[in-house]
Amino acid sequence: MNSHSFHPRTQRGSVLIVALLFSIIIAISLGSYLSLSQSTLRMANRAFYYNGALNLAETGLEQAMWSINKAVAQNASAWADWTTEGSTVRRKIDGLDYGHGVTGQARVRVYDYTGSNTPYIVVRATLASPTMPPVEKWLRVGLIRGSRFANGLVAKESITFSGGNVMVDSWNSDPDRNPATAAIPFSNAVRNDKGSVGSVSIQTSAIDISNSAIWGSAATGGSAPRVGPNGSILNEDSALADKTGWSNPNVDPSLVSTDFTANFDPVAQPTATPIASVLGTGTIGAAGTSTTLCYTALSLSGNSSKVLTVEGHVTLILNAPAGTDAISMSGQASIHITEGSSLTIYTAGDVAITGGGLVNDNPAPITFQLWGTSTSTTTKQDIKIAGNGVLKAVVYAPNGTVTATGGGSAGEVMGSIVANDVSLTGGSSFHYDESLAELDAKAPFRIGYWSEMLNVTDRAAYAADFEF
Repeated sequence: MNSHSFHPRTQRGSVLIVALLFSIIIAISLGSYLSLSQSTLRMANRAFYYNGALNLAETGLEQAMWSINKAVAQNASAWADWTTEGSTVRRKIDGLDYGHGVTGQARVRVYDYTGSNTPYIVVRATLASPTMPPVEKWLRVGLIRGSRFANGLVAKESITFSGGNVMVDSWNSDPDRNPATAAIPFSNAVRNDKGSVGSVSIQTSAIDISNSAIWGSAATGGSAPRVGPNGSILNEDSALADKTGWSNPNVDPSLVSTDFTANFDPVAQPTATPIASVLGTGTIGAAGTSTTLCYTALSLSGNSSKVLTVEGHVTLILNAPAGTDAISMSGQASIHITEGSSLTIYTAGDVAITGGGLVNDNPAPITFQLWGTSTSTTTKQDIKIAGNGVLKAVVYAPNGTVTATGGGSAGEVMGSIVANDVSLTGGSSFHYDESLAELDAKAPFRIGYWSEMLNVTDRAAYAADFEF
């Protein structure tokens, strides 16, 4: 017998061993695949829950922002669903069902909600699952106040310079942001190149500067500003730059944009009962005090002795309805704001501070504020306002047509104007007060910084505040 002859039984044994090895390999591979699949599924679920927790945290943030800005707008229900604890408020958003036994909860706390300091928000969002540990997201969001007066002249429709060669520039009346120090008056020595002008309109006539000079920037919603042969849009650097290649040697293209946007939120007319129908000459307020007065209208007429004098800090509410005269002045009658005093006016009616105009003894334009509260978009609130030599004012009238001028051949307008249409007449130069970009107490808050608290140390500082 040949010793190397084939034995069927041996062959079957070899096949069995090979099959067993393949089975083991397949089992190991299948086990690894199942383990990988389970791990991938867990990771996918975890990522899904992390995204869900982040979305939930942002929902809590939006709730807080809504309430904060409703409070700014003096809405009495702003904090109706919140619990007050000293200078903070808190709220819990729970009972959220994500399916498959997963539930969500967001705890939100607003610090310094009263506005004595800049408020900030902390949110702790948790998603709980029956199959894995809870997933949490912690956010800390700091707020900064926006400003309706972030630019010098702002319009929904048109900004027009007429009656002479207007100069637009800027200065800062309060560079140290300290109310205890004296405001800095405008002069060429403190003149800056931030005289910004903007219209959200896409029309070609949105900004027509004619032969005026803008020492700053100009922006529209679509079409480039119209610039006359002697007009210019420059700043300190571009005035000295090589202008080779510029289509207009007097217009720096880097200072012109066509993507300008702005909000024109309405301002509510404060509710008050008039003391009398018409306010005339005399003195209102008292030095060192704050006073709120309500009348239907203000009417002044006559010679230079016909003066309404403002002492202290006066808020004047004029209830004349839209389309009627809220302020009418004629002759040489004037409104006089004494040094150290201020006047804030709310009205939906038409305004004509003409004649002797506004005499403001204070260097800072914020000391005279005119808030046009008309909500009519068909009949524009007509506002004409003139200074006696210099007009120092802050005007906000989103549905108003504002015509501003300084008195005399070299009149000046200082401050900021936001309206449907703005017109500077009589050759008045315009000086934007840069401090207004930070001093608008009526403007809503916006997010200044946004951070996720990822480590235990960051969260520990707030942990006790979120056990509710």
